[in-house]
Amino acid sequence: MKTLCLLFFISTAAYHSKGQLTWAPLGATWHYEYGGMMFYGYIRSTVAGDTIVENQLCKKIETVAFIVYPISYPNGTTTYPPPIIQNWPAIYTYADSNRVFRWTGTEFEVLYDFSLIIGDSYLYPGENLTALVTDTGTLNINGFDLRYYDIEIQDVLYPHSRRFIEYIGSHDDFLIPSFWNSTDPDWVGIRCYDDLSFGSYDFTLGGIPFCDYLPTEINEIEKLNVQVYPNPVNDFLIVESTSIIANLKVMDLSGRILYNESTNSLNPQIDLKGISSGFFLLKVTNENGVTSTQKVFKD
Repeated sequence: MKTLCLLFFISTAAYHSKGQLTWAPLGATWHYEYGGMMFYGYIRSTVAGDTIVENQLCKKIETVAFIVYPISYPNGTTTYPPPIIQNWPAIYTYADSNRVFRWTGTEFEVLYDFSLIIGDSYLYPGENLTALVTDTGTLNINGFDLRYYDIEIQDVLYPHSRRFIEYIGSHDDFLIPSFWNSTDPDWVGIRCYDDLSFGSYDFTLGGIPFCDYLPTEINEIEKLNVQVYPNPVNDFLIVESTSIIANLKVMDLSGRILYNESTNSLNPQIDLKGISSGFFLLKVTNENGVTSTQKVFKD
């Protein structure tokens, strides 16, 4: 299996009747299929916060891959061992009104450009191959009008196409560049995208039981079930969970940390008297490192 690098992302100019979406808000999550001839799995990428790279304010995206190698036996049966869990390198990216950039380690590279028109061509990032724009338009997803463009990779042996959707990224995979041939059969496809403003959207249209489904003998990646109340809250916020909570973090919508405390409880409380009124994010982490982020309003 080749080493894969997450190089995806999208633009910021999508509009909804209720206002403008923001690029990669805190907690935004992409869910992906991932596989090859001998393996398959699930990948989750989440916006962890803001950071500065070469004097540029960027979004930091953290990625975890859950990869399964099925074992086949001569009698025709197959077993599915627990997944191998990999933490992939963080990605640093930012966007303007039309383009998305990512940090290569030495410079910022344009990944997506939604100002392209049919007939435009450019060098596909990371590959010595020409991409030809074959279609552009607008899609309505969750009530938001999002731009898209399609490209055809001009390769003699393996011509292939991709669609890029504003604010979502690639519809067909998330790897930019992604060039697969008969000697390298890896494939990736988006399952779902969600954030607090956009909501959640299942690109498989019900083709999977849930966004982080992994078809193994351990059929579900651990989820953190959390109840938070009262919401709206005045002073004390109560958090209840079915597993031990190890950390509580309160952030404003820009990612600035307002409260950060370790705990060892199923139902800790948070004193919010010193926090100004408005919306904020509560990130709950259990003893196994599983997280849940919820939006709460402080009166």
